[in-house]
Amino acid sequence: RRTMPVRVQAHHRQVEFVGQRPRAAGVAELSKAGLDGLPALMEVLASAEPGTRVARVLAREIVADLGPDARQPLLAILASADVNRWQGAILALEAAGLDDTADFLLAPALVGGTPPGAQRAALAALHRHAARRAGEPDPTLLQPPRPNTAITLLAQRLDCALTPQGLPQVPPHPAEGPATVRRHRWNAEAGRFDEVELPPRLARSIDAAHLARCQEAWTFGTNTPPVWINLEYLSAEPFATRAHRLPSPIAQGPARGQARWFFYPGLTSATGGLLREPDLGARLARFDRGAWLARRGIAWSGERLVSLFCYEPAALPDMLLKLEHAARPTHLLVAQGRGAQAVRSHLGRGLDQPTDAVQTGWSRGALTVSFLPALPQTEYDHLLWTGDLNYVRGEDSFVRALWAGKPFVWQIYPQHDGAHRAKLLAMLDALQAPMSWRDYHLAWNGLTPGPLPEPDPEAWAAASGLARSALLAQCDLCERLCEFVERVRQTRSSATKQS
Repeated sequence: RRTMPVRVQAHHRQVEFVGQRPRAAGVAELSKAGLDGLPALMEVLASAEPGTRVARVLAREIVADLGPDARQPLLAILASADVNRWQGAILALEAAGLDDTADFLLAPALVGGTPPGAQRAALAALHRHAARRAGEPDPTLLQPPRPNTAITLLAQRLDCALTPQGLPQVPPHPAEGPATVRRHRWNAEAGRFDEVELPPRLARSIDAAHLARCQEAWTFGTNTPPVWINLEYLSAEPFATRAHRLPSPIAQGPARGQARWFFYPGLTSATGGLLREPDLGARLARFDRGAWLARRGIAWSGERLVSLFCYEPAALPDMLLKLEHAARPTHLLVAQGRGAQAVRSHLGRGLDQPTDAVQTGWSRGALTVSFLPALPQTEYDHLLWTGDLNYVRGEDSFVRALWAGKPFVWQIYPQHDGAHRAKLLAMLDALQAPMSWRDYHLAWNGLTPGPLPEPDPEAWAAASGLARSALLAQCDLCERLCEFVERVRQTRSSATKQS
């Protein structure tokens, strides 16, 4: 066939004949041409004209005989801009029985601008592939893959694109700190992934560089690069306001010329705001804490309710002792986690380990303790709405405690260099915390010596209520983020028109 390409062309022309017999005869002759006959076989497979059924059956059989040999030529066609040949290539890939190529069909199946025939063929092939793996009959509805299926296939596709080169080689810096983050780096010589431990800042830089190397991601389905956002942690410190919405141009690598934008959540209109779902107020207004406690199997007869979600503060024994000897009875509702283990250790009663049910088994003096199971986010909100006083930890719980509108005490995540002190003080300043609230926070976080001061929930509730009202009057984080992204896009568009 290599010495007589004219014969292949002749049989290709014969396939275009109207009659069914000439078509079938032409396809049969193309079987002798091997891969050289693949373009003509693709045209037969993609044909929807009357009288091509027998020819299509023969073409599928021939492509099936080619098997893995057809893989690379067909994938090369899918990777080209010749979209008119995509349908035939997709049908040929499926006819060749190449299930490992299903992940390459995501783009023609999902991206706008794909010819309808190619898109239908890709969707059908994806569904048949998924049905075969699940042992189910072929589905008949041509709908986009379910999210989990699409994510899995896309992950496989990205693995093919990224892992051969492995992670970028970024030399460590002596000031990076201890290596506490695990990553897997491709060892080209051994042909395997090796586990490495990296400092957090270095790992973050490597992850960003690794993602940026997938250049297809910049223009996947569009000619406009996305707006790259660095969504930072919550802070009320002055640098957050200064750095909010500043660009960080990328000078090297595949993403050179792009820019990352810093976006800082915060408590003022000069920052990115806080996460807040639209129906938060309506949910809170409908909440019945007595009914919620009853559903949880927690007996309540009007005593003060205090929720506890913390790390292992040194002041915890002092807090428990004060509640035990308080004039007013207190029911302590302990959320599952490190704090619960610390309370169990202090009580020393050998209580059961965490289960899916509430455990109420300890009472002394004015204090009763109940241990709660792990709670989903909405149920943790309900716990905060139930409490007369809430002890919370970390940034997410801090925000949820603010929205609850109850007095709260925040344990900030301690950092070895003491940087958490400035962060805590800045947050208290932003809340306009009264002195009693400020002093209690410093003692609870181990930043001042001595015993815990007496709590003042009434003064704390007034301050947190004012802060909450001010925040509710602002746009939430999602609104501000969408507004900022649109502004960046409009600026790019104007700059493009001017150039």
